[in-house]
Order: sequence, then C-alpha cells, then structure tokens
Amino acid sequence: VTDDATGVYQCTATKGSSTAASQPFYVLVEMRPDLTHTFTGGNFTNGTANVVLPCEARGFPTPVITWTRNSSLLQECPPRVTVGPEGNLTFAVILLEDAGEYQCNASNTLNFELSDNATVD
Repeated sequence: VTDDATGVYQCTATKGSSTAASQPFYVLVEMRPDLTHTFTGGNFTNGTANVVLPCEARGFPTPVITWTRNSSLLQECPPRVTVGPEGNLTFAVILLEDAGEYQCNASNTLNFELSDNATVD
C-alpha cells in the first residue's frame, strides 16, 4: 500500500440487474518517516559560510525533524544557526564552537529515520 491509496472507497456488488452499494468509507494510509532529501555525510570546517545541511522527510503523520550534535538534542542555537520549516540546518558561518557530529532525525508515531553524520571541525 502506498500513500496515494488514501481516499474514499465504496463497495459495489452487481447480480443480474440488481446493484447494491455499501456506505462510502475513508481509508487513511499512515506512513513511517522517509528522508527524501538529506546530506550524505561530509566535513565542514571553521570559517565556512552559508552551510546548509538538508533534512526533508515525508510520511503520515507528518514527521517532526530534530537535530542532534554529538548525540545530544540540539535545542537552542545561536542566531547564525537556524533550522528552517522544512528541517534544514543552516549555518551563516561555521565557528570552532560548532564542532561536532550532526545528525538529522525524522520521526512520527510510527517510527523514525536517522540521516548520516555530518562532521563540523
């Protein structure tokens, strides 16, 4: 079953010239998170500007994107580091204090999926 199977269905039976139909019913397909656009690993160094670590996912319910640094949840970022609405982690400029292993996590009520690590030196 794929996500495009979500919709309204109705069962119809025909015998001779008689037809009977059920009440319409709605089928909702839930999907575990699937990372659709992410980095494939890599190293980023001090002083590099405009670094975007992509992390986009699909699924239903809609996956929540979170980031970890050195396996700890990245909760607060300085103003030069932002997480966009689609989940991308953007560094206006990388500083020494940003050093670590970054990983994206897409999760919903069904499961989670982790990206490869990105190393910031």
